Order: sequence, then C-alpha cells, then structure tokens
Amino acid sequence: MKRRAAAWLLCLCLVAGAGPSVRAGHDPAGEEEYTAVSTPADLLAIAQAPDGRYRLTANIDMTGVEWIPIPFSGTLDGAGYTIANLSVRQTGSDTEETVDGNDKRYSTEFAGLFSTVTGAVIRDLHLLGADIQVETDAHCFLGGLAGYIQDAEITGCSVDGYLSLYGANVMSGVGGIAGFGSGTIRDSSARVTLVFRDQSQGLRCEQFMGGLLACGNGVLEGSSVDIDGYVSCRGYVHNGGLVGMFYQYDKQEPVGRITGCSVDGVITFYEDNPDRRAYCAAFGGELLTYPAAMEGNTESFTRNETFDYTVTLLPESCAQPEYTETVVLPSCAQWGYTAHTCAGCGYVWKDAYTPPAHEPGDWQIVQPATLEESGLRARVCLLCGATVEEEILPPHVAGQWEVAVQPTYEAPGLRQLLCVDCGWVLEEEEIPALVPVSACRLSQEALSLRYKESAGLTVQVEPEDAADPSVVWSSSDPSVATVDASGTVLAVGRGQAVITCSSADGFASSSCAVSVGYSLGQWLIVILLFGWLWY
Repeated sequence: MKRRAAAWLLCLCLVAGAGPSVRAGHDPAGEEEYTAVSTPADLLAIAQAPDGRYRLTANIDMTGVEWIPIPFSGTLDGAGYTIANLSVRQTGSDTEETVDGNDKRYSTEFAGLFSTVTGAVIRDLHLLGADIQVETDAHCFLGGLAGYIQDAEITGCSVDGYLSLYGANVMSGVGGIAGFGSGTIRDSSARVTLVFRDQSQGLRCEQFMGGLLACGNGVLEGSSVDIDGYVSCRGYVHNGGLVGMFYQYDKQEPVGRITGCSVDGVITFYEDNPDRRAYCAAFGGELLTYPAAMEGNTESFTRNETFDYTVTLLPESCAQPEYTETVVLPSCAQWGYTAHTCAGCGYVWKDAYTPPAHEPGDWQIVQPATLEESGLRARVCLLCGATVEEEILPPHVAGQWEVAVQPTYEAPGLRQLLCVDCGWVLEEEEIPALVPVSACRLSQEALSLRYKESAGLTVQVEPEDAADPSVVWSSSDPSVATVDASGTVLAVGRGQAVITCSSADGFASSSCAVSVGYSLGQWLIVILLFGWLWY
C-alpha cells in the first residue's frame, strides 16, 4: 500500500471522544431515536438496517477490519467523530446505472465507506487515513464516503486518504467525497491522493476524477479540496479539482451549482488516445452541463499533462521505493500516525492513525461533598489543562472521632472525624498539649520512727489538670525505711533514709527525711539477747 501523506483537517484535530453533548439515543431536534455507533461491529451492523438513523458516539479505529462497502439510505450523524484507518479492497455487491456524456448507460459497481448512498443524510463525519484501493474489470466508481450518490445530503464531512482504481472497463472514476451521482456536498473538505490506472485492452475508457465528485450533477457549496491526482488513461479523461465532469445526466433533477469552494493541488495525467480531449481544470474538468451558478470559487491548481505513455503515473517516482518509518505520538489535539518516507524520492505516506490523547493527572476535588450534599472531583490533563474525567462524590457519612496525632508535653495533638465510606476528613480538632506536674507536695518533710513502726505520707499533686497525676515512691535506703505505692513508710532498721515522691511524668518531686531508732524496750531486748558486744 502506497499513499500520500495526510495529516490535516482541523476538524479532525479533536480531543479523543470529543463531540457535541446530546442525550444518548435521541435526536438533538427531539424528532426520532437513533442507534449509537462506537465500534467497528456497530458500523458493520448498519448493513442489517441501512435505512436507519445512526450517530457516532466515539472515534472508531478500523485497523484490521475487512470492510466491504454497503448501500445506505438512512441518516448518519458523525457528531464530529472520526472513522480512522478504513481499508477497502473490493466493491460492494450492489450495482446502479451510470451515464456517460453520450448518454450511454452502464451497470456499475461502487466502493467507499458506502457503495451507494440513496436519499440519505450524512453529516459531521470524518474519515482519516482512508485507504481505498480496488482492482476490477467492471465499470466502477470510488468515493471516500460513497461510490454512488442519489438525492444525498453530505454536510460538514471530511475525507483524508488515498483512493486508487485499477480499472479494466469503460465507465470509471475516482472522487474524494463521492464517485458518481447527484446530491449536495456542503461545508465539507477532502485532502486526498487520487489514482487511476487504465488496464483496459482496446477500450477507450471514460475516466473521471474530482476532489469532491468524479462525475455528476448537484450542489457543491462552501467546500475545500487539497488534491494530488494521478491518471494514466488510454481513453478520455475528465479531471477537475472539484468535479471531473459536471453533467445533468438525469433531466428530472434541477441543475446544480458550484459556489464558495476552493481547490489547491495538482492533477498529473496523460491521455493516450489519438482522439484527444484531455479535460482537466481547477473547478470542473468538463462542464457538459453548465452549473446554474458558478461563483465565489478560488483555486491554486496545476494541470500537469505528460506525454510519456510508458510510465504509469503514481505518487512515488521510484521504481522500487525503500521506506523508513517514523512513529508520531498523538497529542491532546492532534492524531498520531506512522510516517513512511521513501529514501529515494522523498515521497511520504501515513497510516496507523491513533486518536488524540490527554495525559490525565491525579483526581482533584472541585467541589467537596458535605454531610448533606454531593460533591465533584475531576482529572485534568497535565499538558493542556482540559478536564478529562469527572465523578460525582456522594454525601459523606460521619463515623467516630479518631486521634490522628497524639499530643505531647511539647506540642498539641489532633483528632479527626472521618467519613466511614471514603475516609475523607470531615472535621478536625486540636488536642491540647499535655499538662506536666509542677509540684508534688508531701504532707511531712521529716519523720521520726521507731523500729518496725510505720507512718503514712500523703501527696498533693499540682496542678489538678495534670495529664498524669500519678506518682512514684522510693527510699534512699530500704534497709532503714521502705515505702509502698500508697506512701506508707515502714521502719526496718536503725538509721537515716530519705523517702522521695516523684511525678510519673518526671517533672516534679519532693522528699521526706526519715530517722529510725529503737524504743527503750527494744534496747533492753537487744542488750539481753545480744549483749553489750552487739550494741
């Protein structure tokens, strides 16, 4: 497959998934229901009800899909979305009658997204990277959207791609939007490489090529074409930047018009025929019927006729081109693609289009939920700032207060009220810093006890709101006096000791001096039992 570069059409530079906001399944005018189309399978299903109403709800990648053109007579609203990488290699199974400039009629086959479009409406639909290449010995017309149109309305559409017909019969043509027929093509655009190669033997074919319409009659209005055309013909050529031959072939149809259109590009061709006509012009190759109006059109067009009939005219000039591949990643607003560049002649064609893509950041709260009302969170593209995704946050459900940061004597703490569903912090409160003990005041500063006598000490801890009012008792000499947790001092031996009461937090303490001696009776017992020597 060889085709010309096609990275264009501002209407195709949409954010992936972009499109007007409409209620799913309903016509914006409130008229009729439609069927949503978002996958290749959905497109294929149109063949089961070709007269239905359809709307794209997403960009559709047709890579790897074997597409056989189908007839269509309904409504297809592209809603600004794109069908990318459409590949067509054969005509549809249906035929219609086409008419040449001598009113000869031909049973003809067709190819495109659709084979035939009859009484149909197609709007706001874009084809990107369309690759339609057919080789046939039948009478045949190709078009990006349709090979044949009759009473069709095509509005706000675009075709970007490569269309090639290798024909072997008389009636044949290639059109950027449509092949043969009548209808309206309005506010649409085509950036296309069109190729026709004549392989007929002994036949003088009737060949047609046009950026919008190959052959026919209708309204061509407010549309633009960027064309790169190649025609190798041994019959009669009818090539035009907008229309190959403008012809009111059906006298029941009103004469159409060509107004407000523009064409840029070149058609390179030869007509190997002693009875040369060689029709090729910017707007209409041959105006067999002059349009009812032909005004407001602009052109930058080259009619490039050649006379070497031994060389088949193609976009690439190398007999055996060698290509290198460059992958261009998509951005927020631009499609990605793979570019194939010929090392010899520099010809470039593109395929494998991938839709525009954002780089979403983390979720951010746009509107916090409360206990009474829902909230909103969103993800924003890190590259362009566009909102990529939004999500409704349900109202919170309050749980229990939980300590998040324990207070210390040096700093306050923190407690939080959390939502039981999502863990969101609903409220926060500071927990005051711990209050230390400033004083431990003992009931006595000194005690005089007899051996085995006990006495109780009490302590007053200050301040009253101390975080930890508990105290720890200790004796400097447990062989003289001991003290228990309640402050009871017991004399266990003669001598001196100090009883200390310390706050558990370690910030305060106080002491009581204890003197332990024997009573007269105890002295007598000691002397009698152990004698003066012990004493």
